[in-house]
Amino acid sequence: MIAETAFQRLYPSKDSKYNFSIKYSGQFADYNANVRKYYNDISFSLSKKWKNVNDEIVIGLLQDLLVKILRDKKIQKTMNMDMYHSFVKNLHRAAPVAEAPPILELSFNRVNDDFFGGLMEMPTIKWGEPATHKLAHYDYQIDTIIVSSHFKSAPERILDYLMYHELLHKKHKYTGTAHRTLHHSAAFRKDEKKYPYFETIEKEINHFLKGKKRFAFWQKNL
Repeated sequence: MIAETAFQRLYPSKDSKYNFSIKYSGQFADYNANVRKYYNDISFSLSKKWKNVNDEIVIGLLQDLLVKILRDKKIQKTMNMDMYHSFVKNLHRAAPVAEAPPILELSFNRVNDDFFGGLMEMPTIKWGEPATHKLAHYDYQIDTIIVSSHFKSAPERILDYLMYHELLHKKHKYTGTAHRTLHHSAAFRKDEKKYPYFETIEKEINHFLKGKKRFAFWQKNL
């Protein structure tokens, strides 16, 4: 079984005491996965997309999940884990691009021209739920930027800052060890500060969201 192979390559001198199971689910977003442990039972749940991926890459995914669930800080990155992370970082090349809402497409074009020399490939960009805790998000697996719909009426500068931040995630991807994934590297932070008025934009965002909350409260109590 592929999960046992993943474990044996992590721990070549150990006999496994675990019972492994793998389930492929259509409920995950593309190429997502998780792992659960109950006593000696370890169960992996993988997106159906992983069914058609090379076994060596899937082994890297399972090893990555095993290190997290077993919390073994002595494990170093394996060749399979490197293959898995390289695969994830390049998924955007094959991801289909959906038509973006006009406001978001205009924001992307402004940011791409002003900060990336027009060279950034456009990902799928769409509105998400009206969230206030996750303002925007870049999904590496499906090359998609999701922006909280709270910002449909935001000033251009705020929307463009959110777009710029997420495009930096697309540019820099992520780094890390077997135990820690770093999404905001020193290079990322350096680029982030290139946005005009970087020091005050976060305060503007908070002020804008507070205004949205006050308006929602007012409407609710009419």
